[in-house]
Amino acid sequence: MLRFGVAVLSLLGLAKAVSFCLRTTDDQAMQRTFGRFVVWFALPCESRWPRDAQDARSARNQGRARLLRGAIECGLVVALTFAYARLAWIANHFWFDQLWTDLFVGLWLPGCFDVFTGLVMQTGLQLPEVFRLPVLASSPLDFWSRRWNLFYSRWAYRNLVFPLRRVLRPLPAVAAVFVVSAAFHEYLVLLTLGETRGEMTAFFLLQGAAVIAEIWWRRNRGPRRLPRLAAWTLQSAWMGLTTVLFFARMERILAFDMAHRI
Repeated sequence: MLRFGVAVLSLLGLAKAVSFCLRTTDDQAMQRTFGRFVVWFALPCESRWPRDAQDARSARNQGRARLLRGAIECGLVVALTFAYARLAWIANHFWFDQLWTDLFVGLWLPGCFDVFTGLVMQTGLQLPEVFRLPVLASSPLDFWSRRWNLFYSRWAYRNLVFPLRRVLRPLPAVAAVFVVSAAFHEYLVLLTLGETRGEMTAFFLLQGAAVIAEIWWRRNRGPRRLPRLAAWTLQSAWMGLTTVLFFARMERILAFDMAHRI
């Protein structure tokens, strides 16, 4: 876990350094003084300095709403953990176990970030959302562009997609985002466990292919969509099938097997 923490911090530092050098940060006011720069660099997301007292009050109000959402998410994580400990049949069935894992991670990580960012926003800083209820995603594009790790999504658009679109077509530029994400996650696995077998690369390439296919379909076949429940079911099945690759290494790093037995 110590090596994993160091790897995550090094990637966050790299992302912030790239944004600083290319001047693609959300708010240049965060870099006008050394103290603000330290705060901006240390936070695991983008931040914006309040323009006035009213802006600061708005950030605090939004932060309290985010704290409430984080508390609900953390409460659901506790309920999921209790259910797993009491219902042994979940672990004995692949799909139920995989669904439990996806729900656990999809609530635990967003819950932690919502509580953390909600507390920081009580200072008046504005922090964009990092996770937006990913368990409710209705498609791969919805999941990756509007709900999961929005810090990376915004960073990738400013520092990868936008520059690459000058020399590449849009879809290859989107593919580059997933290739870079795969490289980042392979780095995490390699530094933490000392080995990698390419599961992360396979996972992100599959997800990138799904996102590109969805973008192509919407552009060429129109914006027709499935009913919300059907779309959510298909997306949940897709994530359950492919996250086997993701959790092949992450379960060892984050010790989800220990969490299962709480």
